[in-house]
Amino acid sequence: MIQHFIISPFSYRRPGFNKNKWPDPLNVHILEHRLKLFEIVTLASLKAQIRKDFSWVIIVDPKLPDKFRNRMHNLIKEIRNTRLHDYSPEIDENNLNWLKTYISPQTNYITTTILGCDDGLFRGFTKYIHENINALHKKNENFPMMVFACKNVVQWDFFYTENAPLGYQKPWTRKKTLTVGTGLTLCCKYPELDYSINGFGHHLIDYLFMDDSSLRKLDAEIYDEVKTKQEEVRKRVQQSSLNWDGVLNFDDSFHVISTNYPQALVLNHFGNVRYKRLFEAPDLRIAVNAKNSFPEIAIDFALATKYIQSFQRTIPLFLRFLKNSFKYNPASKPGMCFKERFNNKMKRLRSFTKGFRNLK
Repeated sequence: MIQHFIISPFSYRRPGFNKNKWPDPLNVHILEHRLKLFEIVTLASLKAQIRKDFSWVIIVDPKLPDKFRNRMHNLIKEIRNTRLHDYSPEIDENNLNWLKTYISPQTNYITTTILGCDDGLFRGFTKYIHENINALHKKNENFPMMVFACKNVVQWDFFYTENAPLGYQKPWTRKKTLTVGTGLTLCCKYPELDYSINGFGHHLIDYLFMDDSSLRKLDAEIYDEVKTKQEEVRKRVQQSSLNWDGVLNFDDSFHVISTNYPQALVLNHFGNVRYKRLFEAPDLRIAVNAKNSFPEIAIDFALATKYIQSFQRTIPLFLRFLKNSFKYNPASKPGMCFKERFNNKMKRLRSFTKGFRNLK
């Protein structure tokens, strides 16, 4: 039996959260915006899945206000096997222990998929994953693991202008990001391999399957991180009963999802920590059209039309970002002096000002 878990983090405070460094995920304004995007894209795309035998686990903050918790319960009640799961810093989301209460005793393969609460997947996503796992099982009834990755990705720059009332779409353009997190999926033999996809960060996933000669061409820091993870996998396999050496390679354990249309939709908006994606590749933007855009990804365009004006470029929004550029400290290297931190903030401020001005 195969169980497929789709895991979606929704605006919760992570370990080390400091309100003086980062915006509060439980801020009412942030939650309102997040819930709107959740309804427009994520909820719509999963309600439309052709194959519906998956479990959807939405991770929320235990202190999520009742107002939003109740609204989310009402929104997800139409999708069976969907639940809100309170986040705990004591739980290691890299393995499957935290999901055990949802795992059936008959399960011998567990599939986990990452889906942000402002992103979407094509209608046939779960069907595609299950069909390919079944094909693998026919070839080898004890295959150890397989990663599935979306490489055909489309972006939606979600902001309102008179030129594009529903924002813009554009292809994925970040060449350094080989695989996006949206739709990244891991299928593991269970209980022999106790891995969740969260244990394989999308920033490393392609490198994990490279051989040593290819890895040595990379940055030393990445090389060390990848080798550590590869060794961890080998050791865990050695402790299991699997007839496998634990060596990861593209041919046996990495599957690029193949379709003639985008498989994953990534939403860019001002509430996202990676809001700079809004400013990238303006020459590739095409105005979103409710009739023709994202044909294989279900979108609630009625809600998008209703909500998008609250995502338009405004002077108050610009001033809030100016304030945040100085209030919130980006990730910095240990020992960075005041001058370096200040220069970093000014560089980020200039970049934001230029990008914001060019959103038309």
